[in-house]
Amino acid sequence: MSDYEIIGLVSDRGKTRIYHAVERTTGQQVALRKVDITDNSTSAELELLIQMTERLKTRPHPNLATVLELIHEPDALVIVYEWVEGQSLREKVMSGISLEETLFFVQSTHVALHHLHEIDVVHGHITPDNVLINAQNQMILINVASYLTTPSSYRMSDEMMGLNSPELLQDGNPDRNSDLYSLGVILFRILGGDYPWKSEDGVPRTRGKTDMVPRLPEGLQEFQSVIEGLTAFNPKLRSFEKRTLDLAVHEKINLRGSVAPQIFRPQDVSFDEVHRVSPIKESVPIRRSDTRSLRSQRTRTIGFIGLCCVLVSALLWWLYSERDGVQLLLSQIGLIEHPELAERWRDAEALRADTNQSLSAVTAAYDRVLELSPEHGGAKQAITETRSDWKNQIATAVETDQLNLAQSRIIDYLNMYADDSEVQGLQRQVERRLRIGRLFDDTRMLTSAGVHDQASAIRAIESYQEIQRRDPESEEARVASNELNLIVEEWLRHANVALENNDITYARQALSIVARADPTSRELELARNEIETAESLQEEIDATLLFSEHHVSNGRLIEPPQDNAYWGYRQVLELDPNNTEATLAMDKIETQILVQHGAMLQDREFDLARRLVSIAEQEQLSEDTVESMRSNYETTKEQIDLAEQYYHEALALYEKGYLSKPRSSNAMSLLIQARELDGKNTEVSELVILCAHRLAAVALDASAAGMTEEALEYINHAILLQPDSTIWQGYRTTLSENTTSRIE
Repeated sequence: MSDYEIIGLVSDRGKTRIYHAVERTTGQQVALRKVDITDNSTSAELELLIQMTERLKTRPHPNLATVLELIHEPDALVIVYEWVEGQSLREKVMSGISLEETLFFVQSTHVALHHLHEIDVVHGHITPDNVLINAQNQMILINVASYLTTPSSYRMSDEMMGLNSPELLQDGNPDRNSDLYSLGVILFRILGGDYPWKSEDGVPRTRGKTDMVPRLPEGLQEFQSVIEGLTAFNPKLRSFEKRTLDLAVHEKINLRGSVAPQIFRPQDVSFDEVHRVSPIKESVPIRRSDTRSLRSQRTRTIGFIGLCCVLVSALLWWLYSERDGVQLLLSQIGLIEHPELAERWRDAEALRADTNQSLSAVTAAYDRVLELSPEHGGAKQAITETRSDWKNQIATAVETDQLNLAQSRIIDYLNMYADDSEVQGLQRQVERRLRIGRLFDDTRMLTSAGVHDQASAIRAIESYQEIQRRDPESEEARVASNELNLIVEEWLRHANVALENNDITYARQALSIVARADPTSRELELARNEIETAESLQEEIDATLLFSEHHVSNGRLIEPPQDNAYWGYRQVLELDPNNTEATLAMDKIETQILVQHGAMLQDREFDLARRLVSIAEQEQLSEDTVESMRSNYETTKEQIDLAEQYYHEALALYEKGYLSKPRSSNAMSLLIQARELDGKNTEVSELVILCAHRLAAVALDASAAGMTEEALEYINHAILLQPDSTIWQGYRTTLSENTTSRIE
């Protein structure tokens, strides 16, 4: 890790630490994931982590944090990632996320997971914190395979229990199906506002075998099937059908979050009047002789009409019950137009005409047509033409430098047709040009805020020189030349200020930056001569500091005179009054002397303590330190003497029997004060024990005489002298119980 300068610690979890760092030579910001490998029991997990990381390094993806390097150290594995600056999904949801952004997150995350699973890599830790949204509004998945080094306690936390799939509770090994499950739970949390399943205590939990997926709020029912597919209890039934999601989107809303476009339909045909067109024939007169024959004929006619009515009714009922099949059959032979097929066709054509729709949405609409009519030539041709149009739009966007538009359309296209080599080539071209553009923009942004630190200055210099190398005649190269001159001027000022402060090392570092930006600068040689003059003085200071450090290590802090660490540091300050190292070292020595002096007083080594005060005065320690030593000495001596006085007074009262009375003068109160003043006085400690035993004996005598209240008073006095005595505590408990029994 010597090639990287640590900026700060991002996280510390178990055996893994993540740092924000800068590559020293290029100035590139990176994330360092350092995994402790001293524990041999984790060798299998580490081997799997290395394999997955190597695959991710050789097969990068726009929606995954790029692996730049793997570093094997004796006690750690370090994985170097690109630094992703952005907002986490959790922060985005807290500040408010639109439906369009939610669906974009689902699609982008699934694309990233699909790529991981294709190269046999499992993320295993899909959480809102592991999805970042960068400045280009692009979803980036981070911490791939971090589950291999994450403590089990965190993986079984309340939040993770809500995201873990059911099978993880059995074998604990994440796979591609568990990744889909976590994605589904996060989608439900965003749309539904909470975890789908919770315990009776309100703690998130995984899905049970008999659990159903809760219904989404009104207005979002179209996405119910998507979540049910992602969070199926059986891992083998889990799936994510992108076309299903697109279909749900365009049944309810478009990708801008507004109401879906209205589909225009022909007006219903109405008939105000129904005219009979058959003329009414005149009736033929009936003769009496034909009455019998006429009755028979009428009976047959009525029967025939009734039979026809029955048959027509049955036919109409069958046509009604099988109307969908009949309509499809008639539409296939060209007699009528199938209503649902026509509606789906009109919907697909409307989506195709809307330039704001995605390729996946339009294709999904035509696929709905093919579901009803698999041989529908118009739908097949429309899918082919839409794909071709989309490729042409991508190529046009690349040619006209609309790179962000081209990138978004490429992602949508490759979601549908991942194996198209031509579009994959355009994707690589766009990514390369975007990197060059970001390089220039990032460098301008860096220099606009000032290049006051070495890492940012080196990065800006290299970036501008790279721009000059790529296109020396461009406007960007001219701007880069001006910016390099400004960097030279600024770092010459840094070198001069460092010389004034006797910071030779930083002055040389500043001049190295000047030389990197413009080796032919006239001021460069002048500044170097000034540094050489200052270095001779610095060598003397360094030698004196080394002299003092040697004495510190040998314990020679302030003696013997003129041959101790404190004296050496004072010499350094005479050469360099602003020398921070010497000032801090002298403060530290004074603190150590105060500690030594205090220890001498505690051990009653008063002669040594007085001698140390005298030496401190001779070696010119600060007035505050010397005064503090004198004050501590006098205070401690007064306390010990006063404790001794209290002891003798208490002993006299003890011998006279004045243990706790009179209140103004008794042995017990004097002993307590003496113990507070001098806790190491053994005579005081011994007399405290004797006094406590005598008070306890008086309490027992009083109890035997039936004087329970007096007994409690004296046993309390004994406990006041010896609060840690379990014997006195037991006596008081017994006396209290006897008093309570007597009152009852």
